[in-house]
Amino acid sequence: MYYMVVIVMTMIHMNGIERQKDLFVYYEPYFYSTEECKKYINNNLGKYHYDMAKVFPEDQIEKIYCIPNTKVSQIMKDHPNG
Repeated sequence: MYYMVVIVMTMIHMNGIERQKDLFVYYEPYFYSTEECKKYINNNLGKYHYDMAKVFPEDQIEKIYCIPNTKVSQIMKDHPNG
């Protein structure tokens, strides 16, 4: 088993009400422990913010997770846009 970075994005209306949530999965790099994954995220937060601003310019990062690849497969299968 290995871990992947999954980012949950939230689009905010002008009145401050959440409209929708989007998922973004980084398939590379992947990690063999949550500690390794979290350390990588902390060392690369700027990269994630930059990448997400390009893909989801109207959204904000809600949360960044390290998730086992088996769970990512299930999430993407269950997600309507997956």
